[in-house]
Amino acid sequence: MQILDIARAALTGAGATALLLGALRILDIWQAPVEPWMLLAIAGAFFVAGVLVPAQDTSGPEADEKREGTVAPDPLAESLAEAAEALTSRGTADLGELLSKMDPVVLDAEYVYVTVPDDPEEWPEAFTEAEPLGTFREEEGESWIVERSVADAADWSYDAVFRGITLTVHSSLTAIGFLAVLTFALSEQGIAVNVVSATYHDHLFVPKERVRDALAVLRGLQTGGTDIQKQMSNE
Repeated sequence: MQILDIARAALTGAGATALLLGALRILDIWQAPVEPWMLLAIAGAFFVAGVLVPAQDTSGPEADEKREGTVAPDPLAESLAEAAEALTSRGTADLGELLSKMDPVVLDAEYVYVTVPDDPEEWPEAFTEAEPLGTFREEEGESWIVERSVADAADWSYDAVFRGITLTVHSSLTAIGFLAVLTFALSEQGIAVNVVSATYHDHLFVPKERVRDALAVLRGLQTGGTDIQKQMSNE
């Protein structure tokens, strides 16, 4: 207990005693003369209460934050938030690294593109239970990428059947030239490709009959990217 706290408790006791007696007299509740020992007893009670109950610190950063209605940030929560942000935003943008680490993986199912009605009431039952791999809203309607089996079950028409290839490298959404290199190389082999870029990876949808050819082209580009990376590291 510091001297300042004791003084604060004493002043609190004296002030509270004066307020209490004054209020009682105003309300005509206390008519008896006030004896000195009464004042001392009441003041002493308030003094003890002031000493036992620690005064709230009104200085320092914590008090300032409380006055401003803010709470001190949790270092652990901040670290986790920063890690999550880094995980979702920091993709690879270096072209050589993207090529050398893309590690293409072919998805198991066959996929088709369909446009579904805006009104879910008009959906075939197979669509109501479907989980599309990807969606995109256009002026003409909402496009879905779904497994071929879903469209067949709904007796829904489609133009072509595709196989999906996921590039497992975590690519940056601001990377320049990566997809241009891939699509150009595939076009040189007469392979059509539809590209879908998500937060972490790029996904290529190629005609199902050309998936092996497309995979060979991508693996060739990956080998070339690895060679570029080796040359750069040796320079």
